Amino acid sequence: MKLWSLDQLKSALNARKEIRDWVIRTETLHRLERYFMADAPSSASTAVDQDREVTGHSVEVRVFVDKGPEYPLTQGEINQRFFTELELTPQVESAIASAKLSDQKIWKLPEIATNPSPLKLKTADPDIAEDPGRVIAKITQEIKLAAAGQKLATFNSSELFVSLHHREVLTSRGFHTRTSQSKVYLEAAFSSYPKSDSSDSDEYLSTQWGVSLSDLSVADLFRETAERASHSGGLSAPPSGRYPVIIDADVLLLLMHDCLVQVSGSSQYMGLPHKTVGAEFIPNPVGDKLTLTLNPHLDFGADTTGFSDDGIPQVPLVLIDQNRVAQIRLDAQYASYLGAKSTVSRGDVVANAGTLAYADFKHAHPRVLEVLQFSGLFTDAFTGTFSSEIRLCRIFDSQTGQVTYHKGGSLSGNLYENFQNVRFSRETTKRVSFTEGQKGYCGPEYALLHDVSIVS
Repeated sequence: MKLWSLDQLKSALNARKEIRDWVIRTETLHRLERYFMADAPSSASTAVDQDREVTGHSVEVRVFVDKGPEYPLTQGEINQRFFTELELTPQVESAIASAKLSDQKIWKLPEIATNPSPLKLKTADPDIAEDPGRVIAKITQEIKLAAAGQKLATFNSSELFVSLHHREVLTSRGFHTRTSQSKVYLEAAFSSYPKSDSSDSDEYLSTQWGVSLSDLSVADLFRETAERASHSGGLSAPPSGRYPVIIDADVLLLLMHDCLVQVSGSSQYMGLPHKTVGAEFIPNPVGDKLTLTLNPHLDFGADTTGFSDDGIPQVPLVLIDQNRVAQIRLDAQYASYLGAKSTVSRGDVVANAGTLAYADFKHAHPRVLEVLQFSGLFTDAFTGTFSSEIRLCRIFDSQTGQVTYHKGGSLSGNLYENFQNVRFSRETTKRVSFTEGQKGYCGPEYALLHDVSIVS
């Protein structure tokens, strides 16, 4: 039972004189989940294991408080979850008390004279918004067909989530907006056939996120997963050495988002490693030069929006132009700290394509290693380093014509070294991920890096 409304929350926050500013964010969630399993051991047919329906409503408040006359240059600040089922006043008191324990340089939210008209951006798939149950039923049939069509490996399981998120943002300075976003998540797992009675098999798991149903290709995901599972059993690690390495868009999504940290006002203000306007992003490049745009207006992007949560209009912004830093990503807070004008703080990253095809990468050198899946890529946005154990890879040997599969061993590199001679594919793709925040990428489907360290 709700004990208070959004209007009552606004009134309670406005009534407290020590509160300088506030931002309220609400989200209402409706998600359908379906879990699949093999109909029988070693069966290619699928059965629905269980269905779940998840609903939820959350309220988060960012509170800025006056710490008193002894702190003329700083204020307290905190993000705190509020619960409509609990009394409002104690939660406001708790937020104020917690905020006063922090120490932030004073800044103010932008004044909004009149609320802007919402932009007609594509953020929610109309089919999901209209009837998520019908979408689940449609994709279920695609999953059954895709699982039954795989002959190279044994289907194990699959998961399908379809959700709709309605969000509302209000600030103490008059900003108010409502948006909706759809999300789709698909997971498929196959096992390689045993090579002997000892059941020498291995499972291969693939996942895919989307905002629109057009982002999802059930047939492609299941075919690729089954094929890779068929190569996964009984493999050795690749020989140690330094290789030309092909990485895909899932890896590029993570690395390109790390690039954003280097061209952000927050890194500059806090004295962390960063690039300044006019500087080379990758030192002494001899390969394809990177152009990177932050675009909050992409159709069905992970972070498609017309405004930041503090009311600043968001428009596409070129951050890196032919390897030169063109602009800095600046939200209202750090623009205030740096005495600059805010730019853009949200959006999906868009990277320029190259001129070579993926097929060219496989034979660009005598031996080329392609990473098919990492166990978990670890990156450091400030140093540019990245590393991971290799879950599955293959080596193309142009001299013998052989393609060999491997797993195990570790890969390590550095963005600012291994991207000096990078080549981007002319094939492009779109990726979104909601595993850690809202990350979207649109750009080359593959990249060829050079001189990457592999240790078995």
